[in-house]
Amino acid sequence: MTYEPTDKDRSALMRALAAAEQVAARIPHLPRDIKTAWDYRGGYSLDLYFHRGSANVGSFAHEFGVEVTAHPHGDNVEKTFTEAHAVVDGIAVRAWSLDDTVFLEGLTAEWKHQLNDPAEPPYAGACLPVATEAVPA
Repeated sequence: MTYEPTDKDRSALMRALAAAEQVAARIPHLPRDIKTAWDYRGGYSLDLYFHRGSANVGSFAHEFGVEVTAHPHGDNVEKTFTEAHAVVDGIAVRAWSLDDTVFLEGLTAEWKHQLNDPAEPPYAGACLPVATEAVPA
């Protein structure tokens, strides 16, 4: 049996869309994609994708007061998966990016300083801890 959202789920969708509008208004860089996902229990969540945008995930995390995590993408050490999770007006929001590890390692010292210095905008408090072991994708 396939479950699909029904008319009774409309208000949950509208809350998710309102949260998407709030996120878009507050973050300095717009994501490439903002998607809604229905969770089969009548709620919706948001998924924000930043193309090669780990710094933008950091900006999102800073704006919403959450942590950023980064780790190798499965067994592929050439790719780094970066994400942050927040709740905006009761809606779960995930911001994420998949970057070339070489790109991240090649970041300038200034960018790394801004990313890890809690007093330095725009990435204040959004350091990127990188796991030493691969995490399954």
